[in-house]
Amino acid sequence: MDCVSFATAKSEQSEEIRKFMLDYFYAHEPTNQSYIYGKDPAPEDVEFSIRFLNLGLGVVALSSEGKVVGLSLGYVGELDDAAAMRNIADRSLDEKFRDIMRFLAVIQEGANIQAQFGVTKIYEIQMLAVHPDYCGQSIGTELTKKQIDIAIDRGFEAVYADCSSVYSAKIMEKLGFECVHEIAFADYRNQQGVQIFKTDSIHTGLQSFFKRL
Repeated sequence: MDCVSFATAKSEQSEEIRKFMLDYFYAHEPTNQSYIYGKDPAPEDVEFSIRFLNLGLGVVALSSEGKVVGLSLGYVGELDDAAAMRNIADRSLDEKFRDIMRFLAVIQEGANIQAQFGVTKIYEIQMLAVHPDYCGQSIGTELTKKQIDIAIDRGFEAVYADCSSVYSAKIMEKLGFECVHEIAFADYRNQQGVQIFKTDSIHTGLQSFFKRL
């Protein structure tokens, strides 16, 4: 990993980061890929994620040539994240984004972090992706550590992450996160009673992870 460096993601990198997200996050992320009405990411989803660059809530791994080869984006949780996500869903014109935000709202309610652990200032790791040529070098672990550092520096009480990939879940466990809630794609139905996430991969649902700082 000597040829890889880590830095805060900057807003001027937004176009490169957007392309990296599309190529190496959304193209493989199980929730996005298992959605039965299409695998293309919702544009609103992409913009929702990338706007946190302006708040300094992203970390990139850079090759020796300065290219982005890994990415993690953060998110400042609301006091009632489930309600906030439902409000976002209700305002959205994109069916896929609405469905995913409502699914995440159900996950947030199930994890119930504030009531379960008595914390209110929560930093959320929203996204983790590594270029396939750089896998196996602990880059995902290092990106997650950097996100924890951001949370500590900014005075957060805890870090939370929803993991749809078994690989990101293993990173969380390795770094001392506790799995506090999970739901299988097969068990979730949308408002019309349809199972909207179906997969035959090893990634079968979402797990919620928590770490007190």
